[in-house]
Amino acid sequence: MGGFVGNVSAGTATLTGCTNTADITSTKGNVAGILGDTSSSSTVLTNCHNTGDIECTGSLAQVAGIVATCRAEAYAVITIKKCSNEGNITGKANSSGNSNTAGILGWLSNKESKTLTIEECSNSGAITATGNNVGSLLGQAGAGTIVNVFNSCNTGNVTGGSESDVRTLCGKVFSPENCTMKNCWNAGTLTGGTTKTLEEMEAAGQAIEDCEKYRISTNVGGTTYYVKADGTLTSTSCSSATASPTAQRLPTAPHRHRPS
Repeated sequence: MGGFVGNVSAGTATLTGCTNTADITSTKGNVAGILGDTSSSSTVLTNCHNTGDIECTGSLAQVAGIVATCRAEAYAVITIKKCSNEGNITGKANSSGNSNTAGILGWLSNKESKTLTIEECSNSGAITATGNNVGSLLGQAGAGTIVNVFNSCNTGNVTGGSESDVRTLCGKVFSPENCTMKNCWNAGTLTGGTTKTLEEMEAAGQAIEDCEKYRISTNVGGTTYYVKADGTLTSTSCSSATASPTAQRLPTAPHRHRPS
């Protein structure tokens, strides 16, 4: 079930400029604000946004703000660019204990060299699930897939169950050697049985380049900004994951130190 498209079973799919503002609740899985399920050889979503709360109340998985499930065959390509989720995303565990719940894409099934690119995307909604594979941007990527996450960020809190795997940006990636995160940042908190921050994922050998491990929030003139390690600021919008010119000009920006 999707706010715009429920299922794409073959061919190619392109969605541009779609915005869902409605809350969606389903007893079945594969539920998202924009696209529920795609088996397309090429799926492209650009400038799509969800602000509605998305919830699966049944014991089925795959819940997300933008795309719930990509189950396409080997060598398929899915690109999600300039998309955002602001809604609260809530999933339960399936019979295998997996929730596959996230702000952007819930589940990328395991197929050889299937490539996912998430670029200039953001999540600010709360992500909550009772099972495994919970992340702010991506819930799960199956074995053999290639995952690229560029210029993206999260400001929402991510919560899993007491025995859940919870990750900062990408939940469970079964082929971490094929996953690259570059110029991304996280300001949300992680809660669950097994949590991994960007630092811990990098220490485990995952390719993480030029990513801010965390940022400290501050309020300037009624607007929330996030303070980078170099003292520059960015607003809550992280479509480019870099400090905005307006924020850089603020003369009263407080100096922040990294926590010890």
